[in-house]
Amino acid sequence: MTVPPSEHLVITPSIHYVGTPVMLLATRNPDGTANLSAASSFWALGQHLVIGLETDSRTYDNVSAHPEITVNFPSPQIWEAVERIADTTGRDPVPEAKASRYRHEADKFTVAGLTAVPSQV
Repeated sequence: MTVPPSEHLVITPSIHYVGTPVMLLATRNPDGTANLSAASSFWALGQHLVIGLETDSRTYDNVSAHPEITVNFPSPQIWEAVERIADTTGRDPVPEAKASRYRHEADKFTVAGLTAVPSQV
Protein backbone atom coordinates (compact mmCIF):
# COMPACT_ATOMS: atom_id res chain seq x y z
CA MET A 1 0.00 0.00 0.00
CA THR A 2 1.37 3.37 -0.97
CA VAL A 3 0.32 6.45 0.96
CA PRO A 4 0.49 9.77 -0.88
CA PRO A 5 3.15 12.11 0.57
CA SER A 6 0.48 14.66 1.47
CA GLU A 7 -0.74 12.28 4.18
CA HIS A 8 2.63 12.20 5.93
CA LEU A 9 3.70 14.62 8.61
CA VAL A 10 7.37 14.78 9.53
CA ILE A 11 8.00 16.16 13.00
CA THR A 12 11.16 16.73 15.04
CA PRO A 13 10.11 16.43 18.68
CA SER A 14 12.58 17.19 21.44
CA ILE A 15 11.79 13.83 23.05
CA HIS A 16 10.94 10.63 21.18
CA TYR A 17 8.23 8.38 22.60
CA VAL A 18 9.15 5.12 20.89
CA GLY A 19 7.15 1.91 20.82
CA THR A 20 3.89 3.01 22.37
CA PRO A 21 1.53 5.90 21.92
CA VAL A 22 1.82 8.90 24.17
CA MET A 23 -0.78 9.39 26.85
CA LEU A 24 -1.52 12.45 28.93
CA LEU A 25 -1.90 11.92 32.66
CA ALA A 26 -3.82 14.36 34.82
CA THR A 27 -3.37 14.25 38.59
CA ARG A 28 -4.26 16.48 41.52
CA ASN A 29 -1.54 18.69 43.02
CA PRO A 30 -1.37 19.20 46.80
CA ASP A 31 -3.04 22.61 46.38
CA GLY A 32 -5.96 21.06 44.44
CA THR A 33 -4.90 22.30 41.01
CA ALA A 34 -4.42 19.91 38.10
CA ASN A 35 -1.07 18.57 36.95
CA LEU A 36 -0.58 17.30 33.39
CA SER A 37 2.20 15.08 32.12
CA ALA A 38 3.03 13.14 28.99
CA ALA A 39 3.99 9.49 29.37
CA SER A 40 4.73 6.57 27.09
CA SER A 41 5.73 3.90 29.60
CA PHE A 42 2.57 1.84 29.93
CA TRP A 43 0.97 -1.45 28.99
CA ALA A 44 -2.69 -2.31 28.65
CA LEU A 45 -3.81 -5.54 30.27
CA GLY A 46 -7.52 -6.09 29.71
CA GLN A 47 -9.32 -3.25 31.46
CA HIS A 48 -6.19 -2.22 33.38
CA LEU A 49 -3.21 -0.01 32.61
CA VAL A 50 0.22 -0.56 34.06
CA ILE A 51 1.92 2.84 34.12
CA GLY A 52 5.63 3.53 34.64
CA LEU A 53 6.37 6.83 36.38
CA GLU A 54 9.64 8.50 37.31
CA THR A 55 9.87 8.63 41.10
CA ASP A 56 11.16 12.22 41.04
CA SER A 57 8.09 13.54 39.19
CA ARG A 58 5.14 15.60 40.40
CA THR A 59 2.85 12.96 38.86
CA TYR A 60 4.40 10.24 41.03
CA ASP A 61 4.07 12.39 44.15
CA ASN A 62 0.46 13.22 43.33
CA VAL A 63 -0.58 9.62 42.65
CA SER A 64 1.18 8.48 45.82
CA ALA A 65 -0.74 11.05 47.89
CA HIS A 66 -4.07 10.71 46.03
CA PRO A 67 -4.42 7.44 44.07
CA GLU A 68 -6.47 9.04 41.31
CA ILE A 69 -5.34 9.59 37.74
CA THR A 70 -7.08 10.58 34.52
CA VAL A 71 -5.66 9.08 31.33
CA ASN A 72 -6.13 10.63 27.90
CA PHE A 73 -4.84 9.24 24.61
CA PRO A 74 -4.40 12.39 22.50
CA SER A 75 -5.03 12.33 18.78
CA PRO A 76 -2.13 12.98 16.38
CA GLN A 77 -3.66 16.36 15.59
CA ILE A 78 -2.62 17.74 18.98
CA TRP A 79 0.97 16.51 18.94
CA GLU A 80 2.17 20.10 19.33
CA ALA A 81 0.33 20.41 22.66
CA VAL A 82 2.07 17.28 23.91
CA GLU A 83 5.41 18.58 22.67
CA ARG A 84 4.94 21.87 24.56
CA ILE A 85 4.95 20.03 27.91
CA ALA A 86 7.50 17.34 27.03
CA ASP A 87 10.36 19.12 28.80
CA THR A 88 8.38 20.44 31.76
CA THR A 89 7.92 19.27 35.33
CA GLY A 90 5.51 20.26 38.04
CA ARG A 91 8.23 19.81 40.66
CA ASP A 92 9.63 23.02 42.11
CA PRO A 93 12.50 23.12 42.42
CA VAL A 94 13.33 20.95 39.41
CA PRO A 95 15.10 17.79 40.66
CA GLU A 96 18.85 17.87 40.08
CA ALA A 97 18.73 14.84 37.77
CA LYS A 98 16.25 16.68 35.52
CA ALA A 99 17.67 20.20 35.72
CA SER A 100 19.60 20.04 32.44
CA ARG A 101 16.59 19.08 30.33
CA TYR A 102 13.42 20.11 32.21
CA ARG A 103 11.92 23.40 33.35
CA HIS A 104 9.28 23.98 36.01
CA GLU A 105 5.78 24.88 34.90
CA ALA A 106 3.01 25.12 37.48
CA ASP A 107 0.14 25.16 34.96
CA LYS A 108 0.93 22.71 32.18
CA PHE A 109 -2.61 22.75 30.81
CA THR A 110 -2.08 26.41 29.89
CA VAL A 111 1.41 25.72 28.53
CA ALA A 112 -0.02 22.93 26.34
CA GLY A 113 -2.95 25.07 25.25
CA LEU A 114 -5.40 22.46 26.57
CA THR A 115 -8.40 22.76 28.87
CA ALA A 116 -8.94 20.56 31.91
CA VAL A 117 -12.39 18.96 32.07
CA PRO A 118 -13.82 16.64 34.74
CA SER A 119 -13.30 12.91 34.31
CA GLN A 120 -16.26 10.93 33.04
CA VAL A 121 -15.66 8.01 35.37
